[in-house]
Amino acid sequence: MKSTNKDNIIETIEEYVGSSPIRPVIIWFHSNPDIDNARRAISEMNGCATCGHALYIDKEGTIQTITPSGDDEQFIIPGTYNENTKFFLFHCYMEQLRGEYLKYALDLMYETKLPVVYLANDYSKEEEPQANVSAFEQFVSSEGIEKTVCLPPVKIQSDGNSTIIKWRVPDLKGDYEDSMRVNKTFEEVVTLIKQVSEVNL
Repeated sequence: MKSTNKDNIIETIEEYVGSSPIRPVIIWFHSNPDIDNARRAISEMNGCATCGHALYIDKEGTIQTITPSGDDEQFIIPGTYNENTKFFLFHCYMEQLRGEYLKYALDLMYETKLPVVYLANDYSKEEEPQANVSAFEQFVSSEGIEKTVCLPPVKIQSDGNSTIIKWRVPDLKGDYEDSMRVNKTFEEVVTLIKQVSEVNL
């Protein structure tokens, strides 16, 4: 899982959009202020078309609801789309991992052949534990990190509310970083990792 922050999120999006991606990307955020700031910054990027929420406006100015696409339904592209659009920014405040929203983002990329950047708070995973995001690339915002310690082969970080464990995953195409968030204190995780791996600082 690639890491980004407020200082390089624009570059991260530009790199993603310019890589001719075949999957939409979800960027996970740890706090509401961080995701709001990112949404504003990304929406101002050249070629960004915004969409999200349960309602949006189509090209004819009609309010539409996001519903699962089907053979008997017409797929509606958001009215923010035009010939200058380079990618879509999808964000909603509630039910961020609702199945209809995830499917709409996937369908939007399929229908338009344009990348989709999907913003979500990481706590939404607990609200929608059944949500399947395996079809998405995933980045994580590293804002708000207060503590960091490396216990090879893992790195442990805390934002004061919960703890993030990161590790390197070997791959034939090059190692990449993966991570998980746990509802334990920084000290509890460090102690547990040291016990399991028998690493001494």
